[in-house]
Amino acid sequence: MLLSVLRTPKLRGDLAKVLAGDPSGVVGPLRQLSWLSDDAEFSVAGLVEAQNQLKQLMSNQGILLMNRIHLFPQSDAEREAMLRAISERVFENLALAHG
Repeated sequence: MLLSVLRTPKLRGDLAKVLAGDPSGVVGPLRQLSWLSDDAEFSVAGLVEAQNQLKQLMSNQGILLMNRIHLFPQSDAEREAMLRAISERVFENLALAHG
């Protein structure tokens, strides 16, 4: 979620407000980030787990490690369209990587 916030200009601006000490920036999706509130609880274990999840997500193998298959559409036609789009994206990335 934080990565999405950082990629969205409006939310990035709201996050900048919060980090500058302006609580008016905590709106909409930013309310879901518990660590932005004054009463947030931090733990070393939680931070290590978040760090490990981010490493996994950002790795070359991240897409294979994420448990998202259960979210695929149930109908054959929709699932086939999604798999086709994923395959096309993979081959586009391979073509870019190998020039």
